[in-house]
Amino acid sequence: SPIPIHAEESAISLLRFDQSARRLLIGTKNGAVTVWDLKKRSRSGPSLRHAGKIIDSDWDDTVKRVLTVGDRAVRAWDLTTGKPLSQSLGKHLGNNLGVSRACFLRGSDRMIIGFADRAIVHDLKARRDLIQIKIPANHLIVDRFISSPDGSRFLITDHMNTLHQYESATGKLLHTFELPPSRAMTELRYESETEILATGSFGLRIWAVKSGKLIKQFSPGKKTVRAYRISDCS
Repeated sequence: SPIPIHAEESAISLLRFDQSARRLLIGTKNGAVTVWDLKKRSRSGPSLRHAGKIIDSDWDDTVKRVLTVGDRAVRAWDLTTGKPLSQSLGKHLGNNLGVSRACFLRGSDRMIIGFADRAIVHDLKARRDLIQIKIPANHLIVDRFISSPDGSRFLITDHMNTLHQYESATGKLLHTFELPPSRAMTELRYESETEILATGSFGLRIWAVKSGKLIKQFSPGKKTVRAYRISDCS
């Protein structure tokens, strides 16, 4: 049956399931963040408070930490205690445009912070930036990040529907994948350590992680397709 969930004080601006879909993070327009245990049908842990509307979030591998993005900044949190693991970072970036996206690098204490046409790999424990990346010219806005399962690589997408794959340790650009710029992308993920999968109104594309070669595609032809979805078992 449906689980009635009431956000604190303000309208909901973001929903994020954890990797097992057992817990749900709810972000609101005034920065209140709560986590719900869907099996127990109740709240899990203390509420968090991030300044400004929550526009992005990410769970780490242990499901004990989350990132929240709002008011042009990113912050990391310990879900057990509700205490911040970092200061509010990034408001000054991009000529004060601030942070628009963030995600954890899997299996590490590092996160990727996106702003304007750039990204920073930041070490939470060392509390310092490790690498700064500028996406290629004419690709002006960082849209989203995806970390590989082992954290050794990550993808950046931009507003022109181009995918850029980087090496996490060095920031080296490994491959660039082009998608039709006028077609919406609905899903992007590392399907495994060996394959990258993207779906959308353009159909389906699968690339090899190491070589960057397109290994499979399906296009809807003349049909107008709004979206494709891939099941958990692929």
